[in-house]
Amino acid sequence: RERWVDTMIQEEHGLALSGPNPLSAASATFVAFLVVGAIPLLPFFFDEFVTELARPFLWSAILTALAFVGVGAAKGITLGGRIWRSAGETLAVGGLAASAAWIVGYVLRGIADAT
Repeated sequence: RERWVDTMIQEEHGLALSGPNPLSAASATFVAFLVVGAIPLLPFFFDEFVTELARPFLWSAILTALAFVGVGAAKGITLGGRIWRSAGETLAVGGLAASAAWIVGYVLRGIADAT
């Protein structure tokens, strides 16, 4: 019975019997989070420490959108889906999340000043 279940998992569903090494997966996720998470900050870093940059917020939004498209395309390639659809979905979800975070920060901006 166990061999039959293993065969069904592998052959019919295309799943591996064992997952990735948890430490490797966590390390890769952490590094990816640091690299992609730094992208929105790069224009502000550049503006502050290298040379004055016109409209760093606009540059941050553009670079972040490109990062979302890149992550979505990589997801589509890795999972074998439609690359542009995956890129668009990731851009839409990431854009909504970033917009929501900006709105919350804007609404709550007075709290930091009050303390």
